[in-house]
Amino acid sequence: MPDNWFWTRKSCSVKAKVNDDGMVSIVHQPVLMSDHPEYEDTIDLRVHPDNSNFFKVYWKNNVFPNAANSCSNGACQTISLGCICDIEVIDDQVFNSIKPENKIIEELHIGAMDPQTLGSYNQVLNTGDLEVWHKNDGYD
Repeated sequence: MPDNWFWTRKSCSVKAKVNDDGMVSIVHQPVLMSDHPEYEDTIDLRVHPDNSNFFKVYWKNNVFPNAANSCSNGACQTISLGCICDIEVIDDQVFNSIKPENKIIEELHIGAMDPQTLGSYNQVLNTGDLEVWHKNDGYD
């Protein structure tokens, strides 16, 4: 298999693979290029449907797609040892003012990239446990 990567105009969907413990891995499902048969079925192993790069997710009321609930009553595709689900990424501001630390922890469950690596962010507060960074006069 050649070790070449290239961009394509073909579509690619990003999905979440959920195992029976509620852990998630990211899966890419591209439309494979039939005009390049040497590249068929070559999806990077880190995002291949068979990957095992699972991470913890906090599910509301600990309810998640699994075999016991028929992958959320058919909302997701049933696979061996779990489900593959369509996802929607929403990139949105959560707060428009500084909130108490307990409210932030209650609302935000995942980490983020170090703002210093993204440029144009300025740190405006650091309590030791809490950091607030501004970009374009908003709270990110």
